Amino acid sequence: RIDGCGPWTIYARIMMPLVKPALAAQAAFTFVAQWNDFLWPLVVLKSRELYTLQLGLASLQGVFGVNWRYISAASIIALVPTVLFFLFTQRFFTQGLTAGAVKE
Repeated sequence: RIDGCGPWTIYARIMMPLVKPALAAQAAFTFVAQWNDFLWPLVVLKSRELYTLQLGLASLQGVFGVNWRYISAASIIALVPTVLFFLFTQRFFTQGLTAGAVKE
């Protein structure tokens, strides 16, 4: 093979560094999609104690009115894990965007 490297060495040293930004982007998209999922937990979960945060947000709306203070506070709490996840994976996004544009 290439310079005496086996298939696993080629995979670990050549392919993985090239694919890492794409995997990080896919992980971020999957995390955000699952975190914000509303319909599937609504169909599957029967007990209100097991509701996800998004279902809890929807249940804060009353029949006769909406308490916007509670919904706003819960929305900010629901946003925190997504923002933290993006902050930790931000360097992979910038690497993925500049991978083809900048010669190292």
